[in-house]
Amino acid sequence: RGWSAGARDGRRGGGGGESAAALYAKAATDGYERGLRVSARDLRCGIGAADAWLSAARLQRQRGEADAAASLGKAIGLFDALLRQPESEWIRQGLASNELGEARYNACCALALASTPAGGRIGECRASLEALVTAGDATASELAADDDLAHLRGVEWWPLLSSGTV
Repeated sequence: RGWSAGARDGRRGGGGGESAAALYAKAATDGYERGLRVSARDLRCGIGAADAWLSAARLQRQRGEADAAASLGKAIGLFDALLRQPESEWIRQGLASNELGEARYNACCALALASTPAGGRIGECRASLEALVTAGDATASELAADDDLAHLRGVEWWPLLSSGTV
């Protein structure tokens, strides 16, 4: 088992005693973001960096760490840059259409984790989730079961979203 398997499980890994969240952050900065410095338009590096920051943020939130907000901000920024690329660029780089859908889904998860029912990105999160369902990148049942979205289940628009009538 490598460091990534330990990180996915939320345990320590890497032999250096680093936390799983720190390992995800290291993968993002030392791996994927370094690749983006070489080729800023490499969508695979962008996906990897965004997913690594999102994974770090999830673990940091579980532990109540203050770094979670910064990690979410990095993930959201990277997902935003990815999703501004036209679909033709995704195809040109040989990415399957489901990978674009997965990036959209994970971007929604990052926005949801950064959202609070009292404000803070909630409108942007709602619009992204509605677009996700409309595009067929997620079903209402998938959204209803997603832990990243659990805290949104009490907002007034959730029943429409979770019923698929957006």
